[in-house]
Amino acid sequence: MRIALDATALLKAHRTGVARYVSNLVRALAVAAPEDEFVLCYRLSRFSRRRYRIPPPSPRFSARWIQGGWPGPRGIDVAHGPDARLLRLPGARAVTTVHDVFSLESAEFAREGFRKRKRKRYREIARSSHRILCVSAWTRDAFLRHLPVPAERVVVVPEGVEEAFRPEAAEGTPALRARYGIEGPYAVFVGQLSLRKNIRGLLRAWEGMPRDAPRLVLAGPISHGHEDLEEEVERRGLSGRVILTGYFPEGDIPALLAGAECLVFPSFLEGFGLPALEAMACGIPVVCSDRGALPETTAGIRVPVEPEDPASIREGVLRVLSDEELRADLRRRGLLHAARHRWSEVAIRTLRVYREAAE
Repeated sequence: MRIALDATALLKAHRTGVARYVSNLVRALAVAAPEDEFVLCYRLSRFSRRRYRIPPPSPRFSARWIQGGWPGPRGIDVAHGPDARLLRLPGARAVTTVHDVFSLESAEFAREGFRKRKRKRYREIARSSHRILCVSAWTRDAFLRHLPVPAERVVVVPEGVEEAFRPEAAEGTPALRARYGIEGPYAVFVGQLSLRKNIRGLLRAWEGMPRDAPRLVLAGPISHGHEDLEEEVERRGLSGRVILTGYFPEGDIPALLAGAECLVFPSFLEGFGLPALEAMACGIPVVCSDRGALPETTAGIRVPVEPEDPASIREGVLRVLSDEELRADLRRRGLLHAARHRWSEVAIRTLRVYREAAE
């Protein structure tokens, strides 16, 4: 087959979320599909960011700039939009990945203009995609609730965990501590600091923590609804107890997770929740909400909390910190569960969907 992927999400200095998904999928496809050809498509509107393109992972990969109204690459069998955006190419069968549906589920977590654009794209995906990949069964079911799509066209392919996420990554934690000024034990949150991630609820939970409790490291860029987060940390008397790192380089995340006491992830809504799976792969316990796809992603191997209740979040963390038997059980089962989620398997399952779409 000849497959085109919209790789525009990679054109940014700081890769999070979807950009990491695209990067890992491309690398895994290079190994899993030795006889197929791939074209990485970049939208011309992002030409100024061209220095962030990834090198072709094999000679079978080429790159192409695309733009509406311009003729795209010809002879493409499958056109994959991995960022919830339809990739339209002449004669190609369309496959699109949907990562979350919070713009359909709630008006709380994004501005109306953003939600309007997302809803329009979801309708286009439902109307024109030959196959729709959803990263969790929860996301698939929510998508089908909102949009009229034959269920057989919607396929669940969960995300994977990179090989770097393993307990041995803690060997890099001391250097990371020195670089970010992290002293003593710490719990960690990884991801964008936005309303949907419930960061304010997490801060309220930490206000009531004992003074000798671990620090809380918030590793991610400040995002929608939390523009005043630094002032709020100071206002709540949490300076020194809560560390805001800003954008956290993806190469440092394994060492950050592996050296933590636990991951705290009290999100209101997740389409998958990859940090929870990555934490399990690093051998640390997960304290997370029972919302969205998180129960599915963790397979129940976590301490559940109520995201609206700061006391519940606090008690969940303290339970993990005080119960060594629980920690050992979560570590053992979490490592086994995370080991089943590899990008090599994601690539194989995605290729299967490409072939179904092409047929």
